[in-house]
Amino acid sequence: CTFKCWNTKKDGTGTSYNAGATISGSTPIDLYAQWYTNVTLTANSGTYTADGSTHTVSGFTCSVGGLTFPGVTASGSGTNPGTYPVTFSGVKVNETKDSTGKYLVTKTVNGKLTINPAPAPVPAPAPVVAPAPATAQQDNITINKAPAGVKAKAKKSKVTVSWKKIKKTKKTKALLAQIKGIELQYSTDPTFSEKVTTKTVGKKKAKLTLTSSSMCLIWTTSTRNRVPTW
Repeated sequence: CTFKCWNTKKDGTGTSYNAGATISGSTPIDLYAQWYTNVTLTANSGTYTADGSTHTVSGFTCSVGGLTFPGVTASGSGTNPGTYPVTFSGVKVNETKDSTGKYLVTKTVNGKLTINPAPAPVPAPAPVVAPAPATAQQDNITINKAPAGVKAKAKKSKVTVSWKKIKKTKKTKALLAQIKGIELQYSTDPTFSEKVTTKTVGKKKAKLTLTSSSMCLIWTTSTRNRVPTW
């Protein structure tokens, strides 16, 4: 509280005397101290995002609700990113009172207007380019070599291999004892210098599905050192 004045009545409805005033007369009188209730005014704050326009924060609050202060305002404006003060106008600390005259402004607190930078624009997604259709050479399996009598068909990643049965004769008897089937070798390396996979099949017809449409193939015998006469 802040001292206001002296009054001849407790409720302040009598005659008021300022501190240090001279009272004339010989009759004693009773004086009662009158007090202001101290209040604090706080300016409003606000946050915006920069968009090229001017943003404004105005108004204030009082530490005691429901009071009005004629002629008192608070305002702050800004356009560019940054912080701007929201300040008071029409108020003097320890002098300005509310409309009832019972509350005295003993403190003011400025507010703050914050303008944040606009977010960076989100780049448009890159257009999806459809892959060029594979050429026949890329799409089909390349058959490097096949022994005489062996038929091989390749379509994309599927290969069908078939061969004639070797007749058992005096000439082929020794060969048949060594050969147990057709040996299929395939690799992702066209030169067959590495990553070679070998599969031996003993049936008359074999189908092989590869995992890559660019794989190359080669056929030899299971003996690996000769090609039989078919």
